[in-house]
Amino acid sequence: MSMPRRQPAPDPPEQAPVCDPKSEVPHVWVRLSPAEPTEVYETYWRFAAERQAIFFRRLAGLPGPWTSDPILARYKFTNVYRASDRVSQYLIRHVIYRGKQEPAEIFFRTILFKLFNRIDTWERLETAFGEVTYTGYKFEHYDRVLTSAMDKGERIYSAAYIMPAEVFERLRSYPSIGGFLAYQFATDLNYSPLINFSEREFVVPGPGALNGIRKCFRSLGGLSDVEMIRVMADRQEEAFRDLGLSFPTLWGRPLQLIDCQNLFCEVDKYARVRHPDVRGATGRTRIKQHFAPALERLSVWYPPKWGLNERIVEAPMGHPSYDLLGAQGTAREQSGR
Repeated sequence: MSMPRRQPAPDPPEQAPVCDPKSEVPHVWVRLSPAEPTEVYETYWRFAAERQAIFFRRLAGLPGPWTSDPILARYKFTNVYRASDRVSQYLIRHVIYRGKQEPAEIFFRTILFKLFNRIDTWERLETAFGEVTYTGYKFEHYDRVLTSAMDKGERIYSAAYIMPAEVFERLRSYPSIGGFLAYQFATDLNYSPLINFSEREFVVPGPGALNGIRKCFRSLGGLSDVEMIRVMADRQEEAFRDLGLSFPTLWGRPLQLIDCQNLFCEVDKYARVRHPDVRGATGRTRIKQHFAPALERLSVWYPPKWGLNERIVEAPMGHPSYDLLGAQGTAREQSGR
């Protein structure tokens, strides 16, 4: 696949606006004919770079605000890497790798957690039953606890949910599990020791991602939605370089297909405010959830098979995100040096 390059942009100033308007709309060349991007295409990459830099600034323990972008500062957006998100981190650290490690137990805990996808629902079950296990599971007991919570008007489900092909197809065969949800479950199970496939081999776009793709491109130039997600993953380094953006990866792990899919979903929301004239299929114009920072300091831990945990430093002072913020000098001033 051959793509023409524009001349590299000059290095941006510190904390430059994430999505500066551009006079030139880029061309993304794909097989057979060129895709036709809108101005939201550049926003996709600028959003990714700044949202990831926010993640590292928070991880380093820097005081807020962590961005000069008013949209990112006001509204809630998921992390660029799916595995870095709060709920995924809880699943990895407190559900998958805590407790009995027999395959049936890992599978049961993972799917049970993801059916609700809410941390407080899982903790409610732990409070009621102690350790949540497959061998100790009784439907009527769990039903009683969860029904009681719903009768009190408490939410037990997340609003987020209204692999290898074999895993995907098996999950999709179960009642009430559609294609996108099966893909999400397969990805969550892939965090565990049960299966081990590359996140670069398989993707199923959800409704939000499909809407984001429509906002980023007037035409896909003959590609399917899945193929366009793969194009974005394959050319990520070139795209950041062409826009003069510094993208701090996840300790050397590039964006995977699941991450690029999620980014389309988040950019769909971001564009409602940044690009209100670019309408998607849903016609939504507002971002509902506002950002509320957690009080505790951010920390992360990933599936051991990824080999990232050995690279994590709580305050990665040399990380590129510090240069984006100018935080090395800030840290010296705070320490009195």
